Amino acid sequence: MRIAPVLFLSLLPRMSAAAVNEPGFLQERWTGIEGRNVADFTDDASFDGPPDSTAILSDLDTGADTGDYFGERISGYLRPTVSGDYRFCVAGDDQAVLYLSSDEQPANAVVVASLPPLGYSNPGDCDAYPEQRSQAVRLEAGAPYYIMVLHKENFGGDNLSAKWSGPGISESVITDSHVTVTNDQDEAPEAETPEEDDEEPLTPPSAPTTRPATPAPVDEDSAGKRVDGNVLTCAAWHPDPSCIVLLLAAVGRVCRKRADGRLSTPGRHRD
Repeated sequence: MRIAPVLFLSLLPRMSAAAVNEPGFLQERWTGIEGRNVADFTDDASFDGPPDSTAILSDLDTGADTGDYFGERISGYLRPTVSGDYRFCVAGDDQAVLYLSSDEQPANAVVVASLPPLGYSNPGDCDAYPEQRSQAVRLEAGAPYYIMVLHKENFGGDNLSAKWSGPGISESVITDSHVTVTNDQDEAPEAETPEEDDEEPLTPPSAPTTRPATPAPVDEDSAGKRVDGNVLTCAAWHPDPSCIVLLLAAVGRVCRKRADGRLSTPGRHRD
């Protein structure tokens, strides 16, 4: 069965203290909880809070007689090295439930093997109940699969272990050679920031802040002639472009007037 939606957020492991892709399983344990079934553990208000203790396990076997009145969650990311069909089993005292996801997402985890409510087994014994063993599950080499066991102990003897078998693997306890605590992906390389050049950036030349010098006044009799009411200074003495433009414009007007007979020669009068 799939993890109940209401329960899902509480089932997410707290892995802030784990190193990036550290080999192993994350063990989280809550104490002071009575009952023999996993539901007694997950329904307890303390399960919504932080665990009372955490540890990194090298395999999915907690040993025997480790305490009383506790519930625990053990989780990690399984990465098979060979593609093929795999089978799982779980043993425990008291009840234990093994979940496996179809990918790295905890939300996709489903129960693949379990002990029944009020059930228990001897350490490592996967044959006390038929449901302790899973059906064949197809896994792809190198792909991460979220795996989790929930376990409840009331009092007296306790144990917990999970095993697997598959291509090249005889039935044995799942170890950290195929499991990591987290599923951190390789970080994308940071975009390179162009190095700043020590040279000052080039800026376009600014507009002149001073106006061109104004030509000095020119004596009209020595350097220019009055033509059509304008004093024209000789461009040879004052080669300023504006002077040349003015000169050409005035000369043009003079030529047109002379052609029309409208301009009299100085010192003469038209009859």
